Amino acid sequence: MAAINTLDIAEEKFGAGKVKEALKLANLVKNLSNCPNVDKYRAAYKVHLAHNDLAVLGLKDDTNYSTDKITEKYLKLVQLLHPNVNSSCAAPSAFQRVTRAWEILTDAPRSGMRLLPPSKRNKAR
Repeated sequence: MAAINTLDIAEEKFGAGKVKEALKLANLVKNLSNCPNVDKYRAAYKVHLAHNDLAVLGLKDDTNYSTDKITEKYLKLVQLLHPNVNSSCAAPSAFQRVTRAWEILTDAPRSGMRLLPPSKRNKAR
């Protein structure tokens, strides 16, 4: 119960523009409890703290990444951040930011690249 209350406070902090404080509270919940959704909240807050498109996807600046690696990181974040699975108030904008970073880093809009839905993606392998 205390973990849920702490996440509620983290959401209030995020809403007030105090993203670092929100992440600190979510990290506290992660360290002190077994709250199942805390990783989703933490992922959303981390996206909002990222300083560039690579950081948004959790990638380091000093490395060259293939489109496959960028897409792999993107898909993992989508599973955590999609508003249908993440109830954090930070999730919708984090999801949009991750999608935009993926599009920029893979040049997806210009190349016509798009991801297949998961059901079709698994069959394509």
